[in-house]
Amino acid sequence: MKKMAWCFVTLLVIAACRNKNKAVTGADSQPGTDTSSIYDLTTFFNSQLQYASALKTPVYKISEVDTKKDSVTLTQEQLKEWMHFFTEKNIATPALRPLYRETVFQDLTTKSYTINYTSINPDAVIRSIDILLDQESSQVKRVFIRSNYRKGDTLVTEQANWKAFSSFTVNRYMTAGTYTHTELNYINWNNDTSAQ
Repeated sequence: MKKMAWCFVTLLVIAACRNKNKAVTGADSQPGTDTSSIYDLTTFFNSQLQYASALKTPVYKISEVDTKKDSVTLTQEQLKEWMHFFTEKNIATPALRPLYRETVFQDLTTKSYTINYTSINPDAVIRSIDILLDQESSQVKRVFIRSNYRKGDTLVTEQANWKAFSSFTVNRYMTAGTYTHTELNYINWNNDTSAQ
């Protein structure tokens, strides 16, 4: 199994090395013809929900809205609602595949392979997704998702981070003219109350 995973990651790295690094121009921002599949995180997020539910430990949410901090215990239903943020950001569909450029590299400092998907469409809501895979087991260690969209006259930037078997963050930054609003949310189910 490890040999198969290693071969898969090696092929991804070789394929990524063939891509030339260049600036995205108008011609480059058109849908591409890449037919490789995008790493589908649906199974990962579903397994994380099952894991968190099976622990039967409290799930904590620490939030900071602008400068006000608060913490609450979440029910399993509330946890599912928060996890929906991640599952709705699925770009692993044939319709969306051509709109994202994939790069893969090995990060020796984190002992991970990083798969990055960056939108080549400047209007895409999901700007990028980074998936860190353990270099020995090929299991997902972390997922980072960055999104931008407009809600009326307000620009909303979202940054989310999932730490496997532990916690996740969903942070929103909203701006409209001189108005700014910050919402930071840290949810964990491993009794670690230090936001990471």
